[in-house]
Order: sequence, then C-alpha cells, then structure tokens
Amino acid sequence: MEGSWRDSRPRAAALIVGLALIACAALASGCGSDDGDGPPAGASLATPEPLRTFAPLVFVAPGEAHRPISARWFLERSILSFAEREGCEDRPIAVGRTLPELQNPTIDWIFHFGLGRGPAYYRNPYDATCELDFDVRVDASQLTRPFDPGPRAAGLEPRQGFVLDLGDEHRAGPPARAEVDAPVYAARTDEGDGGVRLTYWMLFGMHALEGRPDRAHEGDWERVDVLLTDHGDDRYEPHTVEVGPAPLDRRVAVPWASVPRADGTHPIVELARGSHTPLASADGSCDRCAAWPTWESLADVGAEDWYGFGGAWGETGDSAATTGPLGPHDHFPAVSGDRRPAAD
Repeated sequence: MEGSWRDSRPRAAALIVGLALIACAALASGCGSDDGDGPPAGASLATPEPLRTFAPLVFVAPGEAHRPISARWFLERSILSFAEREGCEDRPIAVGRTLPELQNPTIDWIFHFGLGRGPAYYRNPYDATCELDFDVRVDASQLTRPFDPGPRAAGLEPRQGFVLDLGDEHRAGPPARAEVDAPVYAARTDEGDGGVRLTYWMLFGMHALEGRPDRAHEGDWERVDVLLTDHGDDRYEPHTVEVGPAPLDRRVAVPWASVPRADGTHPIVELARGSHTPLASADGSCDRCAAWPTWESLADVGAEDWYGFGGAWGETGDSAATTGPLGPHDHFPAVSGDRRPAAD
C-alpha cells in the first residue's frame, strides 16, 4: 500500500490493467468463470456465511521477500512510539513481548486493547520548543498516522502521531511455506439498498517494490473486496471483485463473470511481488505460487483487540509514501454504491 490507502496520487495505468496470471492448478476443483457450484453472473447463491463462501484464493508470488503475517505477530515484534515534530525526539511508549530487553518502568508492554478500543493510549504532543502541549491531547484510536492525508486529530504537526515500529529483522515474516495460513481479517459492510461489501485485509512487514525505493515503507496492509447484492433469505448475488492499489479511486472493479474462481465461489487473486498489490487472475495459471485459501484463516477484523488503531503500522518516513500505512479502522471513508448494478 502506498502510504495511506486514501492517497490519491496517480500511478501508471499499466500497474492496474496489467493483471498478472495466477494459478489454481494445485486445486482439485480447478477454476473458471462458472466452475463448480458457484453462481454465474446474474445468479444468486444461498449461503449463511457469505464472508467464507466468497473469500478469495490468494497466490503469493514466488520469491516474495516479505511474506504474509498476522497482526499479533507484527505487534509482538514492534515498538509503539509517538513520533514528534522535526527536531524533537520521538517518545517510545511500549514494546512487544519479544523485546523484553527494552521493557522498563517507563516503557511497558504493548497493550493491544489500548491501541483502538480503550482505555486507549494517549499523548500530549510536543510544541515548537519540544515541551508538552497540555492544550492538545490525542488518543491512539484517533487518526494520527504521520503525514496521513485524511482528517487527522486536531493540533498535530504533519510528522506527529502514533507509530508501530516493526523490528527490521522481522520484516520478512515467518519462514516461507507452500501454503500460507496467516490470518485474513474480514469485514462485512451493508451499504444500503441490498448492497454488501466483503473486505479481506492482509498484512505484510514491508512494501518494497523493486526499483522504487522512494515508495518503500515498513508495514503493508492490502485488501480485496467482493461486492454482492443481498436478495434476502441468505441469498447473495456476487457481481464485482475490487483489486489493485488500496486507495479507492485507484482500484479496479472486475466483473464477477471475468474472474476465474476456485470451487466456483472463491475469486482468484495474485499479489504482485514486492508491493503485494492484489491483481485479478486473467486465466488462472501460475508457476510456483504459494496458495493462500483465505476462507481457512478468516478473522473478524472488528473483533480484534487492536482494531481501530489510527496510527502507522510501520516506522515514520519523510512522507506519507514512506511511512507505515493505516490499518483497518473506523476512519476509512464510507463507500458509495456506484459500482453496484442498477436496480431493475
């Protein structure tokens, strides 16, 4: 993710439309537009668990240097700090459980629940003289990610905000395996008029696109969205899969009928090497990709004890593009239904 997913900077169209080829050759069921028991375009399917039924099959590119991780894995290897304005020293607050040598009476263990639900961590930022400004208080549940273009908490300089700094030696993630089992953090959003958005969040320790050091940043949250129409009685009609870079205005809406699927209902997505940008499969073929059947490792993102953290998942850079991204959070803007099919 290029900094915040609301970052509206343009990107070469080739990255978006150059959909990579990915595989399901290792799957017994194979894949295809109307494969298995899944609904063809314009049809609905009965399921009491749409989040699981329509979860994507994700393929991680061979040779990927920064592999999928869990949020807890990230937190246990990070230092929670408050980044201050230029010229003032950043203030460490807490450390993950794998960093006992840094824990002391001032720097406590990271309290996951305090990141977004409360009682949340709070800080008074430094003023221009690097003294505490007691007229300003910000909570970790507010949007404070440094340099974020969104509506950040009032009273902060651009560089100020909460930051989770992952240990550099942990950016690669756990050892690679043929099949990925890291959690995928899922959420259902009912958008009105029968529109349903299923969002699947994935976390990595680093975004490092080859040849673009100016866009490298620690931490990387990516997402895949499946858009449905709810016809009632647990019947859902899938019609769109959204992929591409995380900012909404830079994502690609792919019609359901055009996306190869595993077992008929799981859209197949490949993560670009380095950036982890989700790309829809063109024909379902890929050599040596690591399979990630996300329906087997779903977690309810809203139930996570860290959910709602408004700071950066990754160290502070010199801009939004090189600072860790914002993770799943209530501050994400509401999504309109302009990509749903018109009512009959």
